[in-house]
Amino acid sequence: MHMSVLVIILIMVLLLAANYYVGIRYHKLIRIEKKTKLDIVYWIFHGLMVIIFIANFIKFFMGNYTGVVSGATRNLAAFFAGFVLYSIVLFLILLMAKFIKFHKMARKLGTTLYRGGIFVMVLASVITLYGMYNAKQYKVINREVTVDKKESEIDGLNAVFISDAHMGCAVGAKELQEIVDKINALNPDIIFLGGDMFDDGTSTELKESATEILSQLHSEYGTYYVLGNHECYLGDDAAQEAYFANAGITVIDDKAITIDNKFTIVGRKDLTGGRQELSTVMENVDTHKLPVIMIDHEPKFGYMKEAAEMGVDLQFSGHTHAGQVFPTYIINPLHIQPVYGEFHTDGMTTLVSAGVGAWAIPIRVGSSCEILQTQIHFAE
Repeated sequence: MHMSVLVIILIMVLLLAANYYVGIRYHKLIRIEKKTKLDIVYWIFHGLMVIIFIANFIKFFMGNYTGVVSGATRNLAAFFAGFVLYSIVLFLILLMAKFIKFHKMARKLGTTLYRGGIFVMVLASVITLYGMYNAKQYKVINREVTVDKKESEIDGLNAVFISDAHMGCAVGAKELQEIVDKINALNPDIIFLGGDMFDDGTSTELKESATEILSQLHSEYGTYYVLGNHECYLGDDAAQEAYFANAGITVIDDKAITIDNKFTIVGRKDLTGGRQELSTVMENVDTHKLPVIMIDHEPKFGYMKEAAEMGVDLQFSGHTHAGQVFPTYIINPLHIQPVYGEFHTDGMTTLVSAGVGAWAIPIRVGSSCEILQTQIHFAE
């Protein structure tokens, strides 16, 4: 049983426990109003949602995740997960409000809004529906980075980076086509795919469609791909790499490639799948001669420091989804890894993207699906 299965099971257990808590809270609010019929309707709704939620993840790991029924099940399960999550957030706000002295009118308004649970139900539903909509809105995020030109023959690059499509969740063939069209419209010099394009929920049919669609990407220096952790979980790295190679994409897992006399690209296979030491990968890389750009799916401070010490100038990463759903971004107190944005480590810049898709549930709240366009300036 690989890690993603364990994580999914843990999430299911937590959501079902959360569902029980939310159900009891709604029941108490409804009971206060003595609306027995509403209480019955609510428990029927919750029971159906639990069944749909469990069925969705069974279909996910059986690989039977395509078609109208699977799509409807996936969307209903996503709505249920979001509904439970944001119901809890709203109930916690109510709980905290009990310890804060509000003006009499404000307290009365708050009590009225929560009465019967209708306000919480509606607001949790609205937030969830927005999250489902937002998970299919692809924004182009622009950044600029300056690195040492060294002996490069060019002055810079217009680079585009995407990661974490997790095809089969929020991104299907139609959505991937939209993403590819948006990338091509940016006229990139080079394109990087930073891993987790596929996971357990990506059917063979969808992978084949992805090959056809990704083959439409065009840039001066080509498209380069590295494995993400979810692709490593699938257990056959070569098989996953083949879908990209067949699209005319260069697979650079634990490889370093120098493009003419212009720049060097270093690709890191995700650490989940077991990978070579960076010193081995960069054994023949002259970091004093040309700018070095590295693609590493998972950003971790320790590995970033190692890359900087090895002479890497710029790193692109994904993996984190920028938290994907609020409030996960703000409750990351350990800072084991950078979550989103631009980071500087001993002269190296790391750009962590929010990714273009969503994992497990097609919802994004508090983060965007992004296509990262970076103007890389080679300065003397």
